[in-house]
Amino acid sequence: ADQNDRSRLKPGETLTLDFTASEAIAAPMCSFSVGGQVAVGSVTVTTSNAGASTVWTCSVQLTGQDTAGMVSFTIDATDLAGNAMVQVSTGTDSSSVEFDRSAPILTSLSIVSSNVDASYATTGDTVTLAIVASEAIAAPVCSFTVGAAGATGATAVVDEVAGSSGAE
Repeated sequence: ADQNDRSRLKPGETLTLDFTASEAIAAPMCSFSVGGQVAVGSVTVTTSNAGASTVWTCSVQLTGQDTAGMVSFTIDATDLAGNAMVQVSTGTDSSSVEFDRSAPILTSLSIVSSNVDASYATTGDTVTLAIVASEAIAAPVCSFTVGAAGATGATAVVDEVAGSSGAE
């Protein structure tokens, strides 16, 4: 996966599967399924050695045409004598990748202050912006504007709601 969280991909990112065979093999046949459907993109198979090798990489770029869901794979190959390898469909490191093609939606937003009248804020008050998203999201970047200028002299703190699944 391309991004920091290698267990989730979005359209335009490349899924990469690196593997090492116990002996030199001819170019393997790799296939990827996404959400139970064959991946739309073309699979690329590469090695650092021309021809036969033990170290291989299979990759495919996922698109908005792929079905959202978990990614699965199969690897088929033969050794240099023509003996078929047992098909591989699981990794040795328990990793998994999910393809998510939907952008999160903010389903609820509310803003209040610590002032006695929560709809007003003055110097020293704390302003809280509560966000609920349709799915787990990374910590949002929030900017506050006071009148026509950005709020200054304050530090924004982003907290996940205790007990949430990460979607709040």
